[in-house]
Amino acid sequence: MESIDYKTILEKLGPEKNFSNLTEDELYVYDLIKAIKHTAALEEKNKISQAIYQSTDPNKLGTSFDPPANPSIFPFKWKIWYNVAASIALIIITFLILRTNSADPSEMFTLNFKPETEYIIKAKENLSQYGMIDPQAESRDSILKGLELYETKNYKAAIALLTDYSIHYPEQYTARFYLALAQMNENQFEAAEINLALLNDNNQLEFLQEVKWNYALCLLKINNGIPKAKMILQQLVQSNGKYALQATEILKSL
Repeated sequence: MESIDYKTILEKLGPEKNFSNLTEDELYVYDLIKAIKHTAALEEKNKISQAIYQSTDPNKLGTSFDPPANPSIFPFKWKIWYNVAASIALIIITFLILRTNSADPSEMFTLNFKPETEYIIKAKENLSQYGMIDPQAESRDSILKGLELYETKNYKAAIALLTDYSIHYPEQYTARFYLALAQMNENQFEAAEINLALLNDNNQLEFLQEVKWNYALCLLKINNGIPKAKMILQQLVQSNGKYALQATEILKSL
C-alpha cells in the first residue's frame, strides 16, 4: 500500500463526507484511524473514571496520585497502556480479517456478468442488413452479423467485425455496446471500458440501464476502477430500475 496522508484523505472527503472520492486503500486508512481514535478516547475516559473512583473510595482516601510519592500507581499506568495497546492490536486484526473476507471485486464480476439476451432481440428487429461501407455488401459485413456472432458466443469474430464497423459508423451505439460486451467476454476490459464510457452519459439511449450495469461491472476489473464503479452502481440504485437490487447487493459487498 502506498503512503497515504490522512490530511489529504480529509481534504478529498470534503465537508459533505463524499466517500466516492476515496480509493479503496484510502477508505481503509480512514476507517482504521477513526477506530483507533475512538478506542483511545474510551481508554482515556476509563482512566479518568478510575482516578475519580480512587479519590472517592473511603479505603483509599488520602492516597496520593503523585507518581514519586506513590509507587503503586505505576502498575496501574502499565495496565492502562497494556489495555490500549491490546485494543489497538485487536482493531487492526479485525480490520485485516474484514478486509480479507470482504467480497473480491473480481468475484462480484463473475457472479453478475451475463450475456445480454433481452435487448439484442429488439436491436436485431430494428436493424436493416447493410454493410460497413457498401450498402450492397454481403451480410457477413453487417452489424446484424456482428450481433449474431455475439449471440453465438463467437466473441473474437464479433470483436473484429464490430470494431471495423464502429470505425466507419462511430454513431452506431448498438454496435459499440455489443462490441464492449464481446470485449469483456474476452477479458479486454480496458478496451471495453473506453467504449462503455462513450455511451454512459447518453441519456437518449434506450438501453442506458444495460450500459451502466455492464460499465460498473467492467470497472470492477479495472485498476482503480472501484470508486467510479460505486458511483455508477449508486446511480442504478437511485433509478430504481431493473438492476437496482443487484447494484445494492454489490455496493454492500464492496
